[in-house]
Amino acid sequence: MSLLTCILGFALAGSPDTALPEAVQKSLDTENRKSAAQVLDTALARSPAETELGWLLLYRAEVDRLNSNPSAARAGFEALIADHPAHPARSAAALGIAVIDSNQNQMSGNSRATLEGTAAGVAPATLDAERYLLLARLASTEGDVGALEKYAKKSRAYATGDDGTQRRVERVLDSLNAPPVRGGGAAEPGGTNTTDSEAAALLTVRAALARGDRSATLSAVSTFKERYPASASLREVEYAGRRASSSVATVRENVLVLLPLSGTYAPAGRTVRAALEAGAAGTDLHLEFVDTAGDPTKCVPLLEKMVIDSGYASVIGPLLKEEAQQCAPAAQTLRVPMLTLTSWEEALATGDQIFRPTPTTSEQITALLAETLRLRGLLRYAVLYPQNSYGENAAKAFEAQVVAAGGSIAASLSYDPEAKDFRSVGKVLGKKDTKTRGAELARLRAGSDDPGKVTLPPLIDYEAIFIPDRYKQVSLLSSALAFEEFPVGSFKPYRDAVPLPLLGLSGWNNDELVRRGGKYVQNSIFVDAFDPRSAAGASDFAARFEASTGAPPTTLEAVAYDTVRVLDRAVDLQGELSLALIAAELADPVSGMTGFAADRAAERTWRVLTVTPDGIVPISAAVTAPE
Repeated sequence: MSLLTCILGFALAGSPDTALPEAVQKSLDTENRKSAAQVLDTALARSPAETELGWLLLYRAEVDRLNSNPSAARAGFEALIADHPAHPARSAAALGIAVIDSNQNQMSGNSRATLEGTAAGVAPATLDAERYLLLARLASTEGDVGALEKYAKKSRAYATGDDGTQRRVERVLDSLNAPPVRGGGAAEPGGTNTTDSEAAALLTVRAALARGDRSATLSAVSTFKERYPASASLREVEYAGRRASSSVATVRENVLVLLPLSGTYAPAGRTVRAALEAGAAGTDLHLEFVDTAGDPTKCVPLLEKMVIDSGYASVIGPLLKEEAQQCAPAAQTLRVPMLTLTSWEEALATGDQIFRPTPTTSEQITALLAETLRLRGLLRYAVLYPQNSYGENAAKAFEAQVVAAGGSIAASLSYDPEAKDFRSVGKVLGKKDTKTRGAELARLRAGSDDPGKVTLPPLIDYEAIFIPDRYKQVSLLSSALAFEEFPVGSFKPYRDAVPLPLLGLSGWNNDELVRRGGKYVQNSIFVDAFDPRSAAGASDFAARFEASTGAPPTTLEAVAYDTVRVLDRAVDLQGELSLALIAAELADPVSGMTGFAADRAAERTWRVLTVTPDGIVPISAAVTAPE
């Protein structure tokens, strides 16, 4: 279904004689929002009659809203109301303003009444989908399960037809429909069992705390402690009471940042701080940087103090896995969203307040296989991996995903990560053992004019080789494979050799790979979340960051920059901050992160890269040279 078919496809139940303007009819096949805007602008420029003009203004403003331009959308809705007060689209324009205000955390009693009271079917379907989504989020915050289910159903119904709206609605509703405490004796995160009544009482505490209603929170806390003094959730309830009793109110814009600004990891902490400050520039966020010194024992006391005594509403960090393992459970119990900058795979299992913007190894492998296995149809792989925890975990995750997708692992071989000469690795991978292939070697030498120079060719029964290591080792490995007559990169040891692509992850993304690996790494395939060659915004960020710090940004700094920008958008949205984080969207990410999925992992567009004679480029920009 086209964009305009969806956003204009409403039922004018109360206006049977009203027809869509001719210009709208002509634009029903428009498939993107930019073209839709052009069609409507052309129609508006003709100075249409009153009835047509009102509808065109409404639809044009809705296109602006969908294009993440709320100020232009609001101006359009306001112009319709002011200049055409008797037009039947006036109520839909008022709804549009209420939606924009509510999404910018400015919901008033009048805004809510407009969301609830405007007749359905007069506004564009996408606008109705958004208003019912807002009402569903409010119902979730207030603990009204019946209203949540009602509004969720309406939002889904109106979202059908526009892919972007449908994805947003499903993402947000998925998070609302997975409550942090489940009744019927089900276990909440952490493994404790709760009864229906205890779960309901805990949700009452959480809802009051999320609304910022101190009196209601203290009352709910008192009731809970009286009824369930042995509850496994007692610490969370006591935290809620301490927050509600604090002389300092929680401020939505206040962000605690936990980084190692001294000690061994201070250099990384300082560059991440620079990226966060760049991302927060021009926003209303207040970032409070607190030094953890890389010490896991400091994390929880710092978190408790800043949240309870100083009113901080969210946390970015910490940077180290060991710190996150201590801090995440405390943030979950405090009910304060924590956006950890570690790639700790299990972080999200802590609970619904923990978010992970940083890409993990498993996520990179998923993106890599989307290109190689699903798009190119490569089903059989060899794996070369370093004998360390990273290499072993990456190899295991790669094998699991390949097999799950219907592929297979033909060979898997580990190596010393400190080695400088990998020719022996190439020999083993190529099965060049003369004891088992002696007869084959004898046949080859018998047919040669110079038998002393004949060696066994590698046995290759796979279509690609995965190497989860950094660019320095990859360069040495690719050279060793070429020495052992593997057709890697653009190197062909014999005329009919079939090129064997080398595959990797973000550790490959360094221009030194091109210089060190040469033709042996050309046409390889690897992925990264951040690549300044792939998008103008990423390039601009990289240039500004290097100008201010003296060093180019890595993926970590790019992720930090996007993290604080997503948080800024969430702060402007209505409702509980953890739910707003799932609803927030970023249109121009530098690390590919467009927002958070319902499971609180980053939703990301990956950069799929390759090596050409001119350097590292996105796959889409690579041109294959003729044979």
